[in-house]
Amino acid sequence: MFVRKEWFSALIILVVANIVIFWQFYLKHLLPFPGDLLVSFFFPWNSGGFTGFDPWTTHKDVIAADVIRQIYPWKTLVIDQLKSGQWPL
Repeated sequence: MFVRKEWFSALIILVVANIVIFWQFYLKHLLPFPGDLLVSFFFPWNSGGFTGFDPWTTHKDVIAADVIRQIYPWKTLVIDQLKSGQWPL
């Protein structure tokens, strides 16, 4: 199958852009995690914040909270099951 030069160069650009943006994931094995949302669930941060803290820390975005309430626990469960030799179903 013949691949056109434009498609190949576009693919290379997308791969390089992905590596540049997510270099910490590939090199340091870190995952993007909104820790500021985790802090904003607990008192006193959920009541308006502290002096010196970013005021955006206290936002109550319910949709963004899915990362903490659903996605992160599922990811942790899958990783633990794979480490123990089980297939997560």
